[in-house]
Amino acid sequence: MLLLAVAGPVLRAPDAPEEDADKDKAASKSRFVFMTGAFLFVYVGIEVSFGGYIDVFSVRWLDESKVQGATLTSIYWGALCVGRAVAALVTPFVHHARYLAWQLLLAIASAAALWVAAEAPTEDVEPGSSGWWLGVVAPTACFGFTIAPLFPGALLVVEELLGHALPARDAGRVVGAAAAGEMTLPLLVGALFSVSPISFCWSQLVLCAGAALIFFTNSGSLLTSKAKQ
Repeated sequence: MLLLAVAGPVLRAPDAPEEDADKDKAASKSRFVFMTGAFLFVYVGIEVSFGGYIDVFSVRWLDESKVQGATLTSIYWGALCVGRAVAALVTPFVHHARYLAWQLLLAIASAAALWVAAEAPTEDVEPGSSGWWLGVVAPTACFGFTIAPLFPGALLVVEELLGHALPARDAGRVVGAAAAGEMTLPLLVGALFSVSPISFCWSQLVLCAGAALIFFTNSGSLLTSKAKQ
């Protein structure tokens, strides 16, 4: 009996590393879900704030008419719809994480291009001029197109990170985080806009950079994998 009492804990000891491994795996999965929620918090804030303020920005800062401001809004949302449709067609054939990474980088470039054009003299971006088409319209359309696949793509990527479908409870948390971003970030962008309309450009750039940082941090293992995910 004494021998069994001593040998029992020794025989059970190998289970400890397995338990630790399970805990580490669970912690990693929780981190993936949390980071995805943080990413969508920022992303939805970007999508809604850009669509909500691009027309006011063009009127107050670029001295365009309200009709031209509304036209930019339509171009942005139209490009976003086209981007979603294109993403649906190409998703089966691309590496999901890398596809989203490139879209994020192009979105940052588009926001930067719009900022550069907005800092130019007003006469250089008059409606109908090459500066207006290349510096305002093109970046607006490109921005809408490039951010389009980020929401559905992020859900695909988190399932690849988890190795299984996103559980309903975690999906609710992620969508809740996205809704919170929709409520809070446009309010913040609007507060900055009331101080200086040009803040619209750099706030979008900062938010895109933040979203990219979160995405690259969360999806590093997929970005460096050779196989198509």
